Amino acid sequence: MRKAKNEWLRKIIHLAAAVFPLLYQYVLNRAEMLLLCSILLVLLFLGEVLRTYTVYFKRLYLKTLGFLLREEEETTIINGATYLMGGISLSVLAFPAEVAVISMWVVILADTAAALVGTHWGRHRLGDKSYEGSAAFIVVSAGIMLAGGIPPLLAFSVALILGIVELIPGRFNDNLILPVVTGVVLTIGENLI
Repeated sequence: MRKAKNEWLRKIIHLAAAVFPLLYQYVLNRAEMLLLCSILLVLLFLGEVLRTYTVYFKRLYLKTLGFLLREEEETTIINGATYLMGGISLSVLAFPAEVAVISMWVVILADTAAALVGTHWGRHRLGDKSYEGSAAFIVVSAGIMLAGGIPPLLAFSVALILGIVELIPGRFNDNLILPVVTGVVLTIGENLI
């Protein structure tokens, strides 16, 4: 039960990252968004280094935020929040604003849907993922793209590709890879249409 409760808490915090696509879509230009992302990424990375290599900061971090960490994150240098900021930063850096915003929404909303559905209703497993979570990811991804003005055939095709990428077990963190893959596949798809 602790794992499920912590997953909900992690995803609530993950959803707080919605501030970034909202800021980029309505408030900040590309240069301002890149500056904000760069500052936050440096601060997060500095925190990771301090947590990893300084006993005092590691104790403080584990005491205050340790309950949010997945077991594997307690021994790794970088955790999910830093990867998420990295994925958001790469989206802003590499893609036009419209594509970057969609890429951010996918990693924030669709990844959250996949994790929560997979954790609570996932019965058919592939490693630590579930087909039910991947289905939720595909549906939410397609909805985000449709809401972002992407033509239906492209939206569903890209969502299906992303669902397969999200399902593949591997060494790469979804928070970093998903926004980049979303941007690349959307850009290729838009150029082919």
